[in-house]
Amino acid sequence: MEAKKVVSIKKVAESMGGTDERSEEGPPMVATAQPLPDNTEVRPRAQRRRFSPKEKLRIIREYEMLADGEKGAYLRREGLYASVIATWRKSYERNGELGLLPKKRGRKGRDPLEITIKKLTRQNERLSKKLEQAKLVIDVQKKLAEILGIELPKTDPIEDEELE
Repeated sequence: MEAKKVVSIKKVAESMGGTDERSEEGPPMVATAQPLPDNTEVRPRAQRRRFSPKEKLRIIREYEMLADGEKGAYLRREGLYASVIATWRKSYERNGELGLLPKKRGRKGRDPLEITIKKLTRQNERLSKKLEQAKLVIDVQKKLAEILGIELPKTDPIEDEELE
């Protein structure tokens, strides 16, 4: 056993540059340093049990074959709740053995088609803005050419329709 270290308040106050202004009457107040406990190891965290689809199906079938009075004992022995069995049974009835597969946890992934649609929509908007700017520049060039009396070369009428 370690010896406890006893320090008086007066000595602590003096070491910090102050003085202990209390009267010397009565017992001095003391601070003790507590020894650390021997077992400071962190306990491992309990992990959730996982059942394979075969195990779930086995448990469901065994549970259903039991009489009502034996079902509670079976659940206690397996460490399960009746609600878990009911959930597994409903899932099995709806989707067969695929319903007993574990569900993916976390955020759902985005649909690749949706990502492509958003990307193409943004690209379309960007190109539409560029086209509007190009039309504006062409209109300014035409007006400037009229003012200066410069004749511009004729363009294909089909191209003119595409620009509008």
